[in-house]
Amino acid sequence: MPTSILFQLEHGAVALNGVTNYVVLNCLQWKSPHLEMLASAAKQSFAVIYENELDQELIDYLERVHLQGAMSAVKLIIANDDQLYVFLDGQIPSSALPALESVWETALESDHSNPWRVGFASVDELYTGCSDCIFWPCAKDVLESHPLGLTEFMDSDARPLSNYNPSKDSSTSVHEMAKHLGPTQNEHKQLIDKYLPVSAKQEILRSCCIHALLTDGIRAHEITNLMVGAIFVSHYEYGLAVTRHKTLESQELAQSSQKSAALILSHIKLNDLSDGDFLFPSKYSPERPMSRRELELAIHPRVIEKHLSFLRKRHNECPEFATKDVASSIAHLMGHHSPGIVQHYLSAHQARRSISCLMANTNNPS
Repeated sequence: MPTSILFQLEHGAVALNGVTNYVVLNCLQWKSPHLEMLASAAKQSFAVIYENELDQELIDYLERVHLQGAMSAVKLIIANDDQLYVFLDGQIPSSALPALESVWETALESDHSNPWRVGFASVDELYTGCSDCIFWPCAKDVLESHPLGLTEFMDSDARPLSNYNPSKDSSTSVHEMAKHLGPTQNEHKQLIDKYLPVSAKQEILRSCCIHALLTDGIRAHEITNLMVGAIFVSHYEYGLAVTRHKTLESQELAQSSQKSAALILSHIKLNDLSDGDFLFPSKYSPERPMSRRELELAIHPRVIEKHLSFLRKRHNECPEFATKDVASSIAHLMGHHSPGIVQHYLSAHQARRSISCLMANTNNPS
């Protein structure tokens, strides 16, 4: 399964037949199917049908499209060889299609290694059987099996997250939890830990935490004012319980996901924060909370894309590090580095060539 910072696995991978599979992914969405800005962020779910294995390059491509705000109308994608069938919400007006297609083409051209040809259609074609895509029966089953599109953020009991109100008596301080946090096996975290200095780790982890909390429906002003001591780890199946102030006199606890909980615990441990600290202090004045501008910069598409590009670059460099490991093994076994082998044979070749030239000059004196 490919890795993604922007998309979370909601369901899958599920086999439809011997070679065809699908997954359902979700993400934070700030645009409507009409490509208009939403009053508040929503959760978008969409399905991807593919054969054999889901390509990392496809996920990377969809992330670039999402960062440009052109995924909001998408309900289902079928990847078949070099063809992408993108099925859109039936409510999207035809006038919005040119702008949508332009963004997808631009995202495709930004990476010349992408081989896909993209075609757009409405999900109504799948429901009515009018689609010329050979996978339409499978696609129709997926559409009917999952609530795809935009939905309100809900918890595992299908309640709005803002209504969740667990008792603090059943919770543990997040600071105490972070002190006992062990290493995780997340692939991105392994790359981050191995190649980044501490300051860069802190920046990336902070952006990931903020993005995850926004995905959970926590409001921006609540995120900027969060104190470490106001966060509790629930002993239930949930993640973190974050104090939400409805008025000056009343408050409730908003629930975040387990993914957000893991990120926040890592963030607290890496930055050595205590209960009296802001969860996201200002970089310019640590005793104050981060400003709204700092929060916007932390989740700006360009910042996220920079983090993605770094991780992909490091991922692509893995063969280079593997080669160095092999070279070290050769050196250990043979007593010298592999370049020494090359130099040895080059020296022998040069010696033979010198002898040949000398004999030629001897046989043909001027």
